Amino acid sequence: MPVKRARKRLCVTLRYLEDNPNKHPLSGYILAIALIIAESFALEYKIKQVCISRPDKGFIAQYIAQGYKLNTTDKARQKRNNKPRAKLMSKILST
Repeated sequence: MPVKRARKRLCVTLRYLEDNPNKHPLSGYILAIALIIAESFALEYKIKQVCISRPDKGFIAQYIAQGYKLNTTDKARQKRNNKPRAKLMSKILST
């Protein structure tokens, strides 16, 4: 779960989130833990935006429930009853 500070714009980007297919005590909590870590990292460095790069389409509803938004292109696709491509989702943090 690499989380790093972007070079050109001030945002933290979450990439490559995977869960272990074997049963373990944190099964079902990995997404929430990853978002907490990314948002905590952003707040610590006074970065106001957290992005999720290429989120798994099966989790888009969960990201939206946590306050992440689709970009304007994907919102326009949804208005036309098309599925979002979801290349990037973002959330602006309140400080």
